Amino acid sequence: MSNETAKFSATLSDMTAPTTSTQKRVRGKIFHVGEFASHGFSLSAAEAQAAVAAFQPCEADLEHKQTVLSGKMPQLAKIELDASGNIIGELVEPRWFSDLLGDAPRRVSCTWDKMQKRLTGIAYTLAPAISDAAVFAAFSATTDENGVDWQEVERARKQMGYKPKDGTA
Repeated sequence: MSNETAKFSATLSDMTAPTTSTQKRVRGKIFHVGEFASHGFSLSAAEAQAAVAAFQPCEADLEHKQTVLSGKMPQLAKIELDASGNIIGELVEPRWFSDLLGDAPRRVSCTWDKMQKRLTGIAYTLAPAISDAAVFAAFSATTDENGVDWQEVERARKQMGYKPKDGTA
């Protein structure tokens, strides 16, 4: 059974945390609790607290894709839930990466495991669906290595009334 994921975008502002000569830490709102019907996803305050408690640091990527920079990208080091229901993320950027982006806000997109309600990834993105600091940019179901979304295939088969020749459902 594949895990479905939901991807959402926000703007990560340059609220700078402690910095070293080789790294820069940036913080900002990356998500918030709520109902996201267009993505088939919701996150309550209790689920957000559980997601924060279960969080494992992860490497960021570009546009939710592996690139030649994979392994050299910033790390989402920690997340926390504020009193308003916002999930605040702290990314540790290599100095070279931070210098390339300068002081511009970082637009990010979060990936959530929809079943477990866990944050599984974050990506720097150019084109979030909402250009301000709001959430939601892209939705994707986990696909196999060939890019086939089998849950979508099954939905389409059911809509068309498909029945396998061997009589199984």
